[in-house]
Amino acid sequence: YADINFTGSPFNQHFSVDNFIDNLTKVAGNHTIKTGFYWQRAHNKRSSFSPVQSNIEFNFGTADAGNPLNTGYPFANALVGNYFQYQQASAELQNDFIYNNVEGYVQDTWKITPRLTLDYGLRLSYYQPMYDKEGQFANFDPSLFDASKAVRLYLPVCINGASTCASGTNRRAVDPLVRAQTGFVATAANTLPTQFIGTMVSNSGSLTNGMALASQGAPRGGIRGNGLLLGCGARWFRRRL
Repeated sequence: YADINFTGSPFNQHFSVDNFIDNLTKVAGNHTIKTGFYWQRAHNKRSSFSPVQSNIEFNFGTADAGNPLNTGYPFANALVGNYFQYQQASAELQNDFIYNNVEGYVQDTWKITPRLTLDYGLRLSYYQPMYDKEGQFANFDPSLFDASKAVRLYLPVCINGASTCASGTNRRAVDPLVRAQTGFVATAANTLPTQFIGTMVSNSGSLTNGMALASQGAPRGGIRGNGLLLGCGARWFRRRL
């Protein structure tokens, strides 16, 4: 196997986490009152892992004759510049992720009698979903999906009248729209090499079909919060004297 992979390079990152914590305790008679506050803010600004510098693969496999220039050996393909697959991102996106966690509490330990102590209090926590400051997060919204804009993927097909073709020269790729035509017979002329199997048919639909950005009303952190949720808990200890 031979390839040249530059995914995520060069990688730039600036990651900082700020924490603020403060607690206060006061004893007043038979009461021990405690209160505290915690705030954490994380900022992660980094480049994406997209192959902006390109990825090139030279491994065809010895049994794949889809490319007539295939030497049958990956490193030989690399030397002659015969590549099986080439990928390159159109742009290097810069992500600017931020999240905040905020918590606070107040509690009291009340020693009512030498044999009875009551602990009670309130704690609030807010965990913010991480979001992109630039608003580049996209979410799939089923209500925005348009079936008429769905992409098509190339399917495997056998040519030359072969009933099965797991590999070899008879295995090709075909556009589902072409295969659905009346009287269709798969030939080398109306199909493509095997490396197209599973890839998108050009101009067959929209890659962003059903996707929405935060600027279009989607949750900027990927999920919608349920707001303030309240809960309660209790505990007790019993001891024989």
